[in-house]
Amino acid sequence: MLANGNGHRAIEVVDAEEFNRVVSREAMGSLAAAQRIGTLAVEHLTGLRGEAWWSALLDYEHAHFLQTATSESAHRRQHPRRGLSTVCRQFDWHLPELLQRIKTNQPMDDASNLHRPVTLLFSRTHAGKIFVMEVDAATAAVFSAVDGARSVAEISELTKMPLLVVEEIVQSLREVGAVA
Repeated sequence: MLANGNGHRAIEVVDAEEFNRVVSREAMGSLAAAQRIGTLAVEHLTGLRGEAWWSALLDYEHAHFLQTATSESAHRRQHPRRGLSTVCRQFDWHLPELLQRIKTNQPMDDASNLHRPVTLLFSRTHAGKIFVMEVDAATAAVFSAVDGARSVAEISELTKMPLLVVEEIVQSLREVGAVA
């Protein structure tokens, strides 16, 4: 929305030669295609605006795009494994409030009070439902420890959290498609 106000610049990425190379080399719906096209879009839009929060917003949109554009899913294994396109990232800007201001056309003159950290998890269920949610430090730590090789008990040891807590977090992450 913010990028399109300057002559539809956001849509220009599909006209780029690199976009055509990605589309011809990578399977559409693959994580690789989504990563390359998302990165291309971020690079294309990076210098478009000068606000301090602009790069954080582009990173947010990139993480969301990975969920939208990736239809691959992780295969079930013995141990918990992250969803292929799932992203858990700490942002320096409180993106949920920033996005609310943008969507409701509120003035962005004084966005400095939004310069505070937030950790967001972006995931997509097998059925295609996309989740973007704020997560606490414990959830972020468990998600970070999930690698497909560690058992829930090993994740509990690594994160120094009680097994029951880790089991609950892993189950919650499964429900939103962040863990397979």
